[in-house]
Amino acid sequence: MLYLVDREAYRRWERPITYDYYRSLQYGPVVMSIYNIIKKNIPSPFWKQFIVTLPKESGVMLNGTPAPIKKLSKAEVDLINSVFQEKGALDGDQLVEFTHTLPEWKDPRKTGSTSPINISDLLGVLDYSSEEVNRIEFELKQEESLDAILGA
Repeated sequence: MLYLVDREAYRRWERPITYDYYRSLQYGPVVMSIYNIIKKNIPSPFWKQFIVTLPKESGVMLNGTPAPIKKLSKAEVDLINSVFQEKGALDGDQLVEFTHTLPEWKDPRKTGSTSPINISDLLGVLDYSSEEVNRIEFELKQEESLDAILGA
């Protein structure tokens, strides 16, 4: 679902919400840093403040502590809610089936391993021109550099 949220954010705003990186895994595209926190039990103090990881089920649940939603804009919250309203009723199998129809997803069983979903590939399937893709990628790299400099 988070991948679908970021995908829609790219479609609408040329920017994601998570600023994570993505891979095509067996069950569909995945937001990898969050996947690694869940599946590989990589420690994250921020994560543990709000979310409980259920390793045996590879699931998560909120721990009841309100998350700092003020860090998200109203537009981001609205986008998240719209994606969850549209796709949130799908069960796991239906969600897998849907994400397997996304053109940027590559089946690891056919390619022999998981593969990255590059931003340029994602933007391309979202009908951005090659000039727009280059501009967006350049702007994202600039933002990343500024964040590193400013410690954001």
